[in-house]
Amino acid sequence: MNARESVARFLTERFLKPELELEHHPSNGNHDHDLNHVNPHVIKANNVILGSGGAGLLNGLSLCLAEAGEAVLIPSPYYAAFESDISIVAECVPLRVLMKDPARGPTPEELQTAYDQAAMKNLRVKILLLTNPNNPLGTIYSADTIHKSIEWARGKHVHTIVDEIYALSVHENSDQSFQSVTKILNNDLGNDVHFLWALSKDFGSSGFRVGVLYTQNQVLNDAISNLNVFSSVSHPMQAVVAGLLDDEQFLDEFLETSRTLLKISKNIVTNALDGINVPYVKAQAGIFLYCDFSSLLPDNSFEGEAQLATLIQNEARVVMTPGESQRDPNPGQFRICYAWVTPEVLQLAMGRLKLLASDIRDNGWESLQYNAYYKLIDI
Repeated sequence: MNARESVARFLTERFLKPELELEHHPSNGNHDHDLNHVNPHVIKANNVILGSGGAGLLNGLSLCLAEAGEAVLIPSPYYAAFESDISIVAECVPLRVLMKDPARGPTPEELQTAYDQAAMKNLRVKILLLTNPNNPLGTIYSADTIHKSIEWARGKHVHTIVDEIYALSVHENSDQSFQSVTKILNNDLGNDVHFLWALSKDFGSSGFRVGVLYTQNQVLNDAISNLNVFSSVSHPMQAVVAGLLDDEQFLDEFLETSRTLLKISKNIVTNALDGINVPYVKAQAGIFLYCDFSSLLPDNSFEGEAQLATLIQNEARVVMTPGESQRDPNPGQFRICYAWVTPEVLQLAMGRLKLLASDIRDNGWESLQYNAYYKLIDI
């Protein structure tokens, strides 16, 4: 079995799933393919493209779906590297979608507001980029949120890319906790919805550089395939991927072990944050927590956020992703990635954060004691 066939079968069984029920979803001019050619229960190998990582495929999608200077709407906060993925080569313009409840995801009204703001800047919106499960929040968008977002995009003749790179890192193994866009749309993506996934997160294998695009748009398929001369996956690595994804017993055991270890590490972080009264988004998936450190800022500004990030890195030797780089409108938000280190190292890092937080609260920014956090071996 070749790699694309293995990936197609894997996506069918792990994302689409055979137990879905058929529903009718309204269509428009962008959704004009023959529905009789879509098997709602099977993802076809000829609709699957392999590329050198999710970033490379997102770059290719941006090149093919938009012109330089056209806009991509992204609900914020969002993964910081998205901006370089869509702009360095394709020269697309990232525009954030502000939301009343980011954990829930965008409403059609919020998408429309961002669209109108783009028009005021003379920017034409060509792509809506969604991440589900969300990075950096770790939350899962409901099927209703995904469906309404796609219907809004179709009404504007805007393509939707759904990045599901954390789909198999859901913390609770429940069929109801996460639904892939392939299942939400009954495998009827049309010409304007495109699915992204990669091995890098769920399988902890960023160095493999294997990303997956699933699209039913044949013109786009042909274009990306031609671009792949610059970012293809080697045949030896394709063989590795096929062997990995065909091994059902290994997949079950690995993903269950991963889920267990992620919850252990997440609990270490949440327990520490609860101990220092730092709020956080209750993550349902992913390898990180999104936390509100605004109470520790020297002032409520992004300059204050940068000052706190520098203090934490230089004194506690802990690196977190500041919210400003993820286009969060509220200063003091940070993403903590807890899957990068062992639980023992994570305990040490959180202990240092607890000491630093106590130092700031007890002594104030003008009188910090700097208790040699980086020298601590055991907390």
